[in-house]
Amino acid sequence: MRRRLYLAWITVILILLTACSSQPNDLTNKLEKYAVPVKQLTIPDGVQIIGLGEATHNNAEFQSVRLDVFKVLVEKYGVRTLVLEEEFAGFELMNRYLSGEDIELKDVWEDWIPMYHTQEMAALFNWMREYNRSASSEEQLQYWGMDVQRPNLIQPILDKYLKDVDCDLYREFSSINVSVDDLMGLFYLLVGDELDSDRDRALTASMYKRIHGVHCYRRMFVLLNN
Repeated sequence: MRRRLYLAWITVILILLTACSSQPNDLTNKLEKYAVPVKQLTIPDGVQIIGLGEATHNNAEFQSVRLDVFKVLVEKYGVRTLVLEEEFAGFELMNRYLSGEDIELKDVWEDWIPMYHTQEMAALFNWMREYNRSASSEEQLQYWGMDVQRPNLIQPILDKYLKDVDCDLYREFSSINVSVDDLMGLFYLLVGDELDSDRDRALTASMYKRIHGVHCYRRMFVLLNN
């Protein structure tokens, strides 16, 4: 009886080991069928925007591959701009860092989403900075953020821009006294990201003034986009 039980356990273990050992081979075969080495990536003619997706945030492997792919895109296909889902307001300081200014990276991304504060992302930006050392002004790599969620970060940039392009709009914008908290609350209310039982209520005079302030922001974004 013991011998049979012993043989049964051996059989189960061998089956499990065989199954486990075959899985990586099956996965490798599937990857070889659909995947190619990063250095063999090809981009069709006419493509101007290339999306680098990731299945999870804060995953070291995806962030490392992003750098490998970006190198190919820069060196083989002339890509010069990296765009991240991060605050638009951080673009100026990051580009100053990439251009070689004496700035610490930790100071550049201090207000960024924490998931970007990694060694892998630091390697990406440091590679861009090193590339720019020997690149001409036309070939410099640049960074842009594509998100705007914190008015307190974007307001100084918009102030500076309006002073240069539209003094009247700048004075109108500056005369509206709206706090950051009010802007954020109204933003979520207007875009529908926050359920509010009073959303369909007739606007009060103070609420109308606050909405008017937000419209000034929108007018600025139109100017920026143009």
